[in-house]
Amino acid sequence: MSVFQFERILSIALVVVVVCIAAGAGYLWYVESRGIPQETIASSGSQAVILEGTYVCLPHTDGSKAKECTPGLKVGEEYYALDMAAVIESGSKLTLTNGMKILAGGVVVPIEEISSDQWQNYPVKGIMKVEEVARQ
Repeated sequence: MSVFQFERILSIALVVVVVCIAAGAGYLWYVESRGIPQETIASSGSQAVILEGTYVCLPHTDGSKAKECTPGLKVGEEYYALDMAAVIESGSKLTLTNGMKILAGGVVVPIEEISSDQWQNYPVKGIMKVEEVARQ
């Protein structure tokens, strides 16, 4: 390899490194000037709460039985659907069974604020995005 080719390869490598540094600096400047977007969990009527009740498979409003279990919490005579995604992602080893007394903490979104028709089949007051759950 001649000296000229070696110098050319070094020049190209130097240009690539400078471009990468400039791109990284530009990205950092952009993030700092715009701020890191924050996830918005709660809407206007949503509220963080701890509910105490019985873990159940949600009943259907028409009284029919389903093969699958839609997780819910019965508090007195009211039902709440449970979104357990955050608990599952955290690696919780807690196994819930139908009829188990539990405490569930998270954000409850009133059913009136849900646009999906999916929940019309269940007599739920709201949907709780569960962040923590424990046996009683």
